[in-house]
Amino acid sequence: MRQEGKIGDGLTFHGLRHTVGKLLVEAGYDIDTVRRWLGQGTFAMAAYYTETADISQRMREVVAKFDPLGSKSRT
Repeated sequence: MRQEGKIGDGLTFHGLRHTVGKLLVEAGYDIDTVRRWLGQGTFAMAAYYTETADISQRMREVVAKFDPLGSKSRT
C-alpha cells in the first residue's frame, strides 16, 4: 500500500493509536471507552496514547458551569 501512495512514509501502528486515542478524547469519549477501543489493558496505557488531546474546550465548559462559592443558589 505504501508503494501505491495510500500510506505515507513514517506512518506506524503506534502513531495511529496516538491519533485515534487523541481524536476519541477530543470527541468527548471517556478514558475507559478509549482504553477498550484501543485494546489496552490499563488506564495508564490509554492515558499515554491520549496525552496530546486538546481538551481545552471541554475544560472551559466545566469552568463555566462550576460555581465554587455557590453564589447562584444564594441570590
